[in-house]
Amino acid sequence: MVIWLLLIHSSSSSASTLVTTHIHISYKIVDAICQVTQNPQFCKTTLKFFPRTKQADMHELGVITIILATQQARLNKYAVDQLLHGGDQGDDDVAKNDLSNCLSDCTVTLGKLQGAYRLSDNKDYMGMTKLVNDAMKMTKKCEYMVPETTNKAISFGR
Repeated sequence: MVIWLLLIHSSSSSASTLVTTHIHISYKIVDAICQVTQNPQFCKTTLKFFPRTKQADMHELGVITIILATQQARLNKYAVDQLLHGGDQGDDDVAKNDLSNCLSDCTVTLGKLQGAYRLSDNKDYMGMTKLVNDAMKMTKKCEYMVPETTNKAISFGR
């Protein structure tokens, strides 16, 4: 979802960006945007629930999605930390190592999303897109690293 919104900005010319970013978002636009995401229903529900969405323009909608992704990344980091330090891995060194690596990836993901948020002030959509793409790769890496039974406790933005 975040990536698609940022690509709108990075692929348009600066003149059209100035015009299009000031158009307020209707729920029809949110529905259309969410249709091309991995989980359209989750996307629609999340964006429509967020109070600032109705008054947002395209730039603000991109920022909102980064804020929401950052909140989810924080929850994921907390869940991984709880599993690592309070989980039931016993003597399973492989599971502990995977969770430890995942925790590190969660920290990197948060840093990249926070960096993308900072770039939003300058409307640096190319930089934002790169950081968000990198964050998504880290999240996917962590998602595949964590065992399926453990994975249920962590959303990974699904």
